[in-house]
Order: sequence, then structure tokens, then C-alpha cells
Amino acid sequence: GRLQKISGDNFLRLHEKTMLAHLGIDSSDLVYASYESGFYESPYCIVVDRKWKSIVLSIRGSLTLEDCVVDVLLDPTPLDALGEKYDFDGRGQYCHGGVLECAQWLHGELTRHNILTQLLLGEDAEFPDYDLHIVGHSLGAGIGVILSLMLRKTYPTIRCTCYSPPGGLLSWKLATECSE
Repeated sequence: GRLQKISGDNFLRLHEKTMLAHLGIDSSDLVYASYESGFYESPYCIVVDRKWKSIVLSIRGSLTLEDCVVDVLLDPTPLDALGEKYDFDGRGQYCHGGVLECAQWLHGELTRHNILTQLLLGEDAEFPDYDLHIVGHSLGAGIGVILSLMLRKTYPTIRCTCYSPPGGLLSWKLATECSE
């Protein structure tokens, strides 16, 4: 079976207990949670939603001083190279520079831990008939949008639900294409 992993919680595991109580889920449906936070590092968790047959990646929004600094690092960053790497049309498109850094960090984390692959892909996948759903608020919403673009080729049924992403997140063309 899969091992549950919690990173960055305190010794009483208060973050985990609070999240489980708030979400009303069993601890076995909490696959992974990282409560660590820093520049370009946002807390996130991965849970199993059996009712909707989804693996949900939830990304926390702005809370700390570091998050607020990232929020204002909004210089437009070209997406040409990222689009080529992850197979989306980034030619002439731009996004919020701070959010892009966070999304790249989280993509690296997900790749390193290999959790999504173990859950959703391949012969030994635990939930091969489930979809990937990314949710986030504020900074987490922005990270979710960019991360969804990066993961869309691997997970073609991916859905991203965002609440109040940072202004100036994407250039208009790419923002409208995200609704597809």
C-alpha cells in the first residue's frame, strides 16, 4: 500500500488534525501534505476524493510575509520555453513571475515524490480511473493555473479550480485558452 507522508507539521501534528477535521475526511484519504513554507515554497496537500473520483491537489494561498513578497514579484515572465517543455502554446505569452517560480518549485516537488504518478498512471496505479483536480486560493490559485498547464499533457483530464488568483497572472490569450 501507499505510505502517508506529512512534512513540516509540529510534533503534535496539529496542522494535520485540523485539516482532517475541517475537511471531514479519513486520515487514509490524506495522501501527502507539506506544511513547509518559504520563498517560492507553498504548503499543499494531496487527498483522495472518492465521491467525485478525483485526486485533489490543494495549494494554500498567501498567508506569510514570504508569500506577500512573492505576490508582488509580478514582472511578466515569457512562457515560450515553458510552453515548449510542457507542450502548450506559450509563444508570446507571459505570466506573473513570482507565481511561475512557485509553480516550478511545486512541479519539482511532485516529480521528486512521484505521488501523482503512483496514484494515477501506469499498471500499478492505485486510482487509474480517477481524475486530477487542482484547487487553490490567491497565490495557490495562481500556482494551480501554471501547474495545470505544466501537467496537462501527462494528465489530459486535469481540472483546475481557482479562487481569486493574483491579478496579472496570465496574458489574455492564455487566460482564455485555460477555460478549455
